[in-house]
Amino acid sequence: MTRGKFIVIEGLDGAGTTTQADKLTKYAREVQGIDVVLTAEPSKGPVGSMLRLALANRIAMKGGAPLTSDTLALLFTADRLDHIASVVEPALAAGKMVVCDRYVMSTLAYQAKSEADLLWLFQLNARAPKPDVTVFLRVPTPVGLARISGRGERDIFETEQFLARVERNYETVLAEADVGPVAVVDGTAPVQTVAGAIRRGHSPGCRKVVQ
Repeated sequence: MTRGKFIVIEGLDGAGTTTQADKLTKYAREVQGIDVVLTAEPSKGPVGSMLRLALANRIAMKGGAPLTSDTLALLFTADRLDHIASVVEPALAAGKMVVCDRYVMSTLAYQAKSEADLLWLFQLNARAPKPDVTVFLRVPTPVGLARISGRGERDIFETEQFLARVERNYETVLAEADVGPVAVVDGTAPVQTVAGAIRRGHSPGCRKVVQ
């Protein structure tokens, strides 16, 4: 059986990763007739459930302090390896396409505070298979913040100062890290325009090309 294709959608909070992962999944199913598994990280597994609580600030260290970035990085990686073993790999082996909302690039961008952190995080995720293609939705911090402003409670990452650092980290990762083929799409465009660019850019042969 032919192995399925693994596609990841990445971007800053407010970039539209969840919306576009859903749209790509529906297009592949309804138009292309492909069997698709839509998934996301943090996953719905045991570690992923713990992470979601931590991101909502419902799990803290002794004394009420939030989990450290290193602790979160280890949890994200543990969740990823469990997610790969329990969801991603079985689906790919069965010939299904897997569309994942966030993956290794998110850990590199959100948990790194320095170049040394980036190297450690990259090494930590060495056992995570590279996607056939990652679609990166490029959105500047002010646009991302404006889009998430209407949400209810924000998670611990959704502040201007933090997201500005994440935005810089994403650009460093795009320039320096070997995360596999990447299609860079302007995430500030209308939703349907972005969806069309993703459909054109998710071929395995693409490289780091701006749409």
